[in-house]
Amino acid sequence: MNETAFYGVIHSGDPETVRKLLAKWLGSDVAVKIRLLGEEIVYEDKDLYVYAHTAFHTAGEQRAFLLEGHTSYGLEETKQRLEQLLQICKEEGVKCECEYVEVNQDGDEISDHFQVT
Repeated sequence: MNETAFYGVIHSGDPETVRKLLAKWLGSDVAVKIRLLGEEIVYEDKDLYVYAHTAFHTAGEQRAFLLEGHTSYGLEETKQRLEQLLQICKEEGVKCECEYVEVNQDGDEISDHFQVT
């Protein structure tokens, strides 16, 4: 069975802000875990896996969270869900960009990449 993989950037370095954005999007509370090199947030249910973590940055750059995951949703439903995340971020004044691609059971990309910005 094919899945849809997605990747993105949430342009906020505040883990609590990102936690709230993802919780609202997922309809479930999520926790921030402190790791050696930053923070991470993990969510998983039967249809969706989400992993967000602090991006490495250099002096002068704004901190951000990288987002990645996969879902059993098809391309159109994934697009709709990611558009919901972008709308939630926009309402909170946080920039977010995502892309998604269909992958086979081996994780090989089998469709074009699509962007949601």
